[in-house]
Amino acid sequence: MGQSFVQNLQHIVFSTKNRDKWIDESWEKELHAYIGGILRGIDCSMKAAGGGLDHIHILASINKNLTLPDVISILSPLQGSPPPLHPPFPGLRPRL
Repeated sequence: MGQSFVQNLQHIVFSTKNRDKWIDESWEKELHAYIGGILRGIDCSMKAAGGGLDHIHILASINKNLTLPDVISILSPLQGSPPPLHPPFPGLRPRL
């Protein structure tokens, strides 16, 4: 019986609310790792991440049993606002 191979790579971009400069270089890598952990939790993987002070680019491999809207809905609480406050991201304030 034949096998099928599925590789669903998606480029996802999130921006901060009002394009405020929330993302600080001092914890940007930890933020990427946090998002990568969310993706791993739903059996996806982050291949690359980057961005600037006001947006994030994610290259993700999406599980064949999920749709892109499923993944976005799981990640969407991050969209438009800083990540939930927890020890790696204390005292988030937009840069002026």
